Amino acid sequence: MTSDGIQDQLLTIPEAASALRISRSFVYELIAQGDFRPIRIGRLVRLDINDIRAWIERKKLEGD
Repeated sequence: MTSDGIQDQLLTIPEAASALRISRSFVYELIAQGDFRPIRIGRLVRLDINDIRAWIERKKLEGD
């Protein structure tokens, strides 16, 4: 798959936490609050990078 493939658009919880520079537990809190919609593949949990980018844009608009 190319570098623009699906695998590059799905992040693990630790990858998302690292990208956002927050803790893994806070990523789980954001999921519980409905800020991120997890993609479950069997027991695996992934987050769509586009959902994370949209969340960042919303936070910018909110001023938080």
